[in-house]
Amino acid sequence: MEQFVVTVPESMKAFVQAEIVSGGYGGPNDYICHLLRAEQKRKAKEVLERLVQEALDSPSEEITPAFWDGLRERVIQKSAAREAAP
Repeated sequence: MEQFVVTVPESMKAFVQAEIVSGGYGGPNDYICHLLRAEQKRKAKEVLERLVQEALDSPSEEITPAFWDGLRERVIQKSAAREAAP
């Protein structure tokens, strides 16, 4: 695991220490890791919401047996191409 040092003003240090106590964190490392995981989750949610909105805004295609047949064929072709690749 990589380690780095973060310098913060005294007021932020006091805030972090209070959050550690009130949140039941094991120390500054646990608290910062918690914040980073929450930010990663928030950004992933933003990406997902954007992709869903793009899908909703895109022209739709009627889902028919022919659609599924075509999709199945494209998947089989891509799978075969991957297996044939060195």
